[in-house]
Amino acid sequence: LLLDLLVEAGGQWVYETDIKRGIFPQMQITVDRVLKESGQNESLFPDLLVYFKAATDEYRRRSDAIEQRAQESLKGREKLHVAKKRAIDEIQNRIRNIKLPVHTERFLTQAWTDRLVFILLRHKGDEVGEEWSQSLQTVDDLVWLFGPNAAGTDPREIEDVGTSIREEIESALDTLGGYHQRYLN
Repeated sequence: LLLDLLVEAGGQWVYETDIKRGIFPQMQITVDRVLKESGQNESLFPDLLVYFKAATDEYRRRSDAIEQRAQESLKGREKLHVAKKRAIDEIQNRIRNIKLPVHTERFLTQAWTDRLVFILLRHKGDEVGEEWSQSLQTVDDLVWLFGPNAAGTDPREIEDVGTSIREEIESALDTLGGYHQRYLN
């Protein structure tokens, strides 16, 4: 049993490029004890089996944890990719065929896309709620404000919409940790 366990562990957790890493040191201790004590200690093999099984259990636990983290990381990257695609699509659908000022379009496709991604990543599934709706309304308001439909609108209404947009943007960008604050100046 001990020999089988040594062979199995050596195949999984011995790194030839760095022999001191992995389970090799425990294997060396086990083999050295067999060579030194095999004729003198009747409980040597059961004791070594317990010792080495504990070492392999620890490496198996570590390997499982690493694999789980890798899978969670992969799922996280996939979720981020899906959220980015959805946010980009939402904004592109709203600004398509509308000539916006370069800075407004850049703001929407960079900072506000990040805002939408942030919202999507914080919520499960399609239940994004009021925060999502309000953020999309801000996109619509910006498109209206800088698009052709605002022409001929009462200047006070334009000012009110602009103030509302600025407040929403300032509040929303604060949730992103100040990364996009340059857009507020």
